[in-house]
Amino acid sequence: MDSINIVSKAVATRTPMPILDGILMSASDGLTLTGYDMETGIESRMEADILASGSVVVPARVFTEIVRRLPEDDVFIDTDDKYMVKVESGSSSFNIRGLSADDYPALPIVEHDHSLFLEQKMLKDMIQQTKFAASTDDSRPILKGINVIFENGGLTLVTIDGFRLAVRKEKITGEQQEAMQFIVPARAMEDVSHVLNDSDDMVTIGPSHNYVLFDTGDVKIVSRLIQGEFLNYKSILPSGNKTSLVTDPQILLSAIERASIVIDRDEKRFPVTLETPDEDTL
Repeated sequence: MDSINIVSKAVATRTPMPILDGILMSASDGLTLTGYDMETGIESRMEADILASGSVVVPARVFTEIVRRLPEDDVFIDTDDKYMVKVESGSSSFNIRGLSADDYPALPIVEHDHSLFLEQKMLKDMIQQTKFAASTDDSRPILKGINVIFENGGLTLVTIDGFRLAVRKEKITGEQQEAMQFIVPARAMEDVSHVLNDSDDMVTIGPSHNYVLFDTGDVKIVSRLIQGEFLNYKSILPSGNKTSLVTDPQILLSAIERASIVIDRDEKRFPVTLETPDEDTL
């Protein structure tokens, strides 16, 4: 079920190509599931006992609902030459009509000269702490992405929406020396964060001119890059501060949440005032 949920994030919801509403299932050396909306593609591999090789595209919504409601038992999937797919588990049996896999578009092959290798938990945290400041304004497509910068042994993720700026930096160990910079759609990066786990397992990032590949071993995510030049975030940051405050982030967050209880939710903008009546109170 986890693999189905993962690839479903890349299944197209509004498309003139009906086949993109489905999940590609390929059985050979294990079972591979693929979702692709022509912008982001997700491929997930799992172990399975394969009695006969083959491929078919199943309707994503129906197939997901069927598998979600099956009992905790082995699942048997079979398809005939007319693309009728039988799904059986325990005493449950379903027949759904699929489509030929021949018409399903192949995921782009990302040919990259340089790669980044880092821990999944690190990248997951970096994405979650920057994606909120990505723009949703279609008139500024570059700002709908997360700017990924690798230079001087450090990885930086940057988002700007015109009101907020989020910057997250981490040092990357290893032999990675080649500088690189590319812009990934925030929605694709959110999909990546859902795939990553909270472990020290590694994820490989391989950008090309038009696409980027995120590879965890069992799951591959391919995303089209946003072309253009991202805003110079360093020029936005203040060069000096009249006042600096160092505090526990959890204490600050709790204080803001308590203050927000009385905010009028219909107001799109509201001020947040920080006061320090003494050295120990915020």
